[in-house]
Parts: sequence; structure tokens; C-alpha cells
Amino acid sequence: MSKTCKLIPFKHREIVSLLKGRHSIRNISEILGKPKSTVHNVIMKYNKEYCINTAFRSGRPPALSEQNKRQTKKNKC
Repeated sequence: MSKTCKLIPFKHREIVSLLKGRHSIRNISEILGKPKSTVHNVIMKYNKEYCINTAFRSGRPPALSEQNKRQTKKNKC
């Protein structure tokens, strides 16, 4: 299990708005209750790419391929 959690886009916008309000990384971290490293990473990504959204993650690959699914359906009948 991962030690990190994905921030919702609302939290990203909160971090950026607090940054624009002249708050420090430490202060933002204390206000939102998030680690300083997380706040730092969001700010660095915003400064580099002007992007607030997180990247799409496809998740775990399916256990069965489409061909295997068709074969199991065929064998049930």
C-alpha cells in the first residue's frame, strides 16, 4: 500500500491560491494539514507547467484480456 494519497483538484487550487496570497510552504502545509513535500511538489509543478490538475492514472491492468473474456463466455453456454 502506498504511503501517499492523491490530492483532489480542489486541494491543488487551495495550495496555489494560498501561494498567491503570499503564504510560505510551511504555512500552507500547516493550514491544510498536508506534508511540506506535497505542497512543494504541487507548487513546483504549477510554476513549471502552470498546471493544477493531476495526471490521469489508468490503474491496475485487467486480469483477463478481451479474448480470454470471450472464451470464458463461450465455455459457460
